[in-house]
Amino acid sequence: MKKIRLLSKIVFLMAMLVMPLEMSARWEQVLQLSCARAFLLTSEGVMLAADKISGGKGGIYVSEDYGNSWMKADVPDHHYTQFKQIENNIFALGEGGYIARSTDGGRQWDEIFYCEDYLEDIPWGDIESCDCYGMVEHGGRIYIANFVYMGVMYTDDMGDSWHRTSSEGMEIEDEGVITSDYLYNILSFNGSLYAFGINTVYRYDEEEDSWVVTREETNFLTLLTVHRGHLVAGRGTPNDSFDVNFLEKTSDGVTWEAVGRPTDFVHNNIRGLASDESILVAGTANNGIFVTSDFGESWEDITAGMPLYDGHKGVYLWPVALQTDDDYIYAAFYHPSQYDFKDSGIWRYPKASLSGIEQTMGEPSLGINILGKTLVVNGDCKGFLLELYTPCGTKVMVSRDVQTDVSALPCGLYLYKLTSDAESVTGKIVLK
Repeated sequence: MKKIRLLSKIVFLMAMLVMPLEMSARWEQVLQLSCARAFLLTSEGVMLAADKISGGKGGIYVSEDYGNSWMKADVPDHHYTQFKQIENNIFALGEGGYIARSTDGGRQWDEIFYCEDYLEDIPWGDIESCDCYGMVEHGGRIYIANFVYMGVMYTDDMGDSWHRTSSEGMEIEDEGVITSDYLYNILSFNGSLYAFGINTVYRYDEEEDSWVVTREETNFLTLLTVHRGHLVAGRGTPNDSFDVNFLEKTSDGVTWEAVGRPTDFVHNNIRGLASDESILVAGTANNGIFVTSDFGESWEDITAGMPLYDGHKGVYLWPVALQTDDDYIYAAFYHPSQYDFKDSGIWRYPKASLSGIEQTMGEPSLGINILGKTLVVNGDCKGFLLELYTPCGTKVMVSRDVQTDVSALPCGLYLYKLTSDAESVTGKIVLK
């Protein structure tokens, strides 16, 4: 009996020691990559990731079970830096004039060489520098922003053919050659198309096929998101000073104002921005990630547990791709040295761990909980019907039982519809 009591105490003490560690380990790595560069959670619930390795040894990775398993896509690597989903098409933005396109949710890809008809327009034949750094749908067209030479291009047929907009209004001189400004991003906002260069913001005059300068001396104000009716932007360059705005916002594309910074935080080198109706997330180079639900009036620091730069205390990998869904904040962690970091890859942080952040999601009286491999209906469930679907819309289960065994279903993301005599609710669940 004494041995049993002693063993019970030991187990209890071990649990008390382990619990704080588990509670503090909020960041979770879901994919290890040597040098993660891009991430996207598609509307179907498919996860996509890309890494940047010299010699074309990187590529695109796909997960259909919410990150539990991954496969490498069969597509040549062009150092993809972003993913964009437009309707049912997904694009991976690459370097050297290449984009990859998927029409089946990210599972299979084909290459697009969008510079093919304009090789004579590229100074010094420097096709390797033609990097696609931004893409957006605007007015039924898809526009892309090129880092050098090609300016803004567009397609009317989902990437099969490409055309250049005029460079009028955004021309610069580079070693005696007149060419388009170096563009880092492009965005459709309030019915207008904006391109963001190193030091200038341009608005497209569609009738005149020309670009109008709306702001100058912006100093790499090129990290963008739209949050609660405002275009929010951050500077992607070292500029550690309280005299420089941490973030800036505009509601009309013309007048900009500062977004409040985290308390006593001097670093303004923004490398990732993401937002939803509840929160705005800002990721910085080497110095962590911050979240606000009140447009910068207050910030929550969620840096603890982020991957470190080669083990250096207080110096973190860069969160170059940020995205949110109902449950998590996702980040692709990268470092420009392109060294093989074991902690580089795709990580996620549960929104439930945010403290002091007001979530806008309502609290329906009808809902479901997951207990192991059992779905449990709670609330006012009189006359209810539970339907479960894959992200592609295939119905996989119908039940009227308060407790339903789902052990026969594969792990991954599912959509549910729960209908009762009183109400109908929908949502997402993850079976693990």
